[in-house]
Amino acid sequence: MSLRARARVCVCVQSPDLINNQIHTGWLDSRIARKVPGVQAPWHIAVIAGAAVRAHQAVSAQSIEYLGFLSKGQLPPASVSLISFKESLIIGE
Repeated sequence: MSLRARARVCVCVQSPDLINNQIHTGWLDSRIARKVPGVQAPWHIAVIAGAAVRAHQAVSAQSIEYLGFLSKGQLPPASVSLISFKESLIIGE
């Protein structure tokens, strides 16, 4: 499986207004209207975040299947493993 994505961090996260909790309902709308651009996250942060998200998704999905077998009193087949996962992250283009 391949994951292709462009990791961007919204500049608004770094905004003093947001940090100081001085925002209101029109705050984000005004930033969108001004077309405040996002900034490229450093590649190593994107890799760590992508790997963490994909690992969580894989473990959650596999756990449901694994526990489904156990709830029926069956041993899961060897293909249903909670020990090893293979993923591919492709950062940038």
